[in-house]
Amino acid sequence: MDSDPNGGFKKIFTDGSKSNGRVGSCIVCLDEGRYIMWKEENRLNDEASVFVAEAVAIQLAVEKVGPTEEIIVIFFGLQIRIDGFGV
Repeated sequence: MDSDPNGGFKKIFTDGSKSNGRVGSCIVCLDEGRYIMWKEENRLNDEASVFVAEAVAIQLAVEKVGPTEEIIVIFFGLQIRIDGFGV
């Protein structure tokens, strides 16, 4: 993988959130030049947790990419994982 975090590969950013009782997931793909290639937003059941929303976003990213020879890096919010364990 390219060691430069800003070059040479597509980047997919994922997010899951819960706010005002509403839950959703979002993924955004940027090309090598940092332009948005595509994005997808999904509303989830209001009873879903933010952890489920983040997991759904990661799953959507992997499914959207599918099998490929390209280098694609998926970034996701690690902070909720740390908070979930009380660290």
